[in-house]
Amino acid sequence: MMNSRIILFIVLIISFTGLYAKFYMTDTAPELAKPLMIEYPELMLIQEISGTVVLCVEVLPDGKAGEISVMKSVNEGLGGLDQAAIDIIKKAEFIPATYEGKNVVSEINIPVNFEITPELERMRQKLIKKYRPDGSDKGKNIIYDAPPEIIFHVAPRYPRFVQKKRIQGTVLLDVYVDENGDVKEVEVKKSLLPGKDGLDEAAIESIKKTKFKPALCDKKPIGVWVTIPIVFTLDKPNPYRF
Repeated sequence: MMNSRIILFIVLIISFTGLYAKFYMTDTAPELAKPLMIEYPELMLIQEISGTVVLCVEVLPDGKAGEISVMKSVNEGLGGLDQAAIDIIKKAEFIPATYEGKNVVSEINIPVNFEITPELERMRQKLIKKYRPDGSDKGKNIIYDAPPEIIFHVAPRYPRFVQKKRIQGTVLLDVYVDENGDVKEVEVKKSLLPGKDGLDEAAIESIKKTKFKPALCDKKPIGVWVTIPIVFTLDKPNPYRF
């Protein structure tokens, strides 16, 4: 007969291959060694996105997190609360489960709560003043919801004398795209061939003729700075890539 002290963990997981189960036999259940340190993503805080992400965490015998899966999602994608919760758990320390006096692998469901406390609300107000557009910095430090998108572009000139010298590479441009999607300012962030008829000049001429769908912040078009690479390569006739 199974010892009454034994806790039997049965985790049912639905996958594309069907239904299967994991069995963990333990005397003690795993638990967090200390409270979680919540790191709230700035963009999520500004947008007042909150909630509880529930994660299924594999706890290894050394007290570290193994495989992690999302049981309850709040905000998916890079920079979202789901990913923030996973990153928090990866740094967490656990007291591992034991069986017959030895540390063993087990699983535990952990809620990671993202709540906007009064202290975080004060931080949010500071972030809004720092990142929301006010016209003073022309969008250089703005956090936006959607970046500008190219809707029309012209391939840059690739001067023959440059091609003969087999010069190729990338010019990095910092570009200010206004709320109408027009390029208003261009700065060379990484030069390739400066001077008259050089590749820097060709890249600038090209980007100035480009038309964008403007960036969005709170569903409104805004002007922002973006970094755009212009690639010159001898392998392609129109060396213009993002």
